[in-house]
Amino acid sequence: MALYVVPSVIAFRRRHPQRLLVLAVNLVFGCTLVGWAVALHLATRSAPARSQPA
Repeated sequence: MALYVVPSVIAFRRRHPQRLLVLAVNLVFGCTLVGWAVALHLATRSAPARSQPA
């Protein structure tokens, strides 16, 4: 059961900007292996670079 929430925990610990999306994907589709893998991928990918105002 603890492995089920690993993607969400990773996203929240990393303060990922899309952590709520990761949580939603994890809760809704995490029961399937594909959904869990997608949530893990979203949680571990780097955040998009923000452009600096000039």
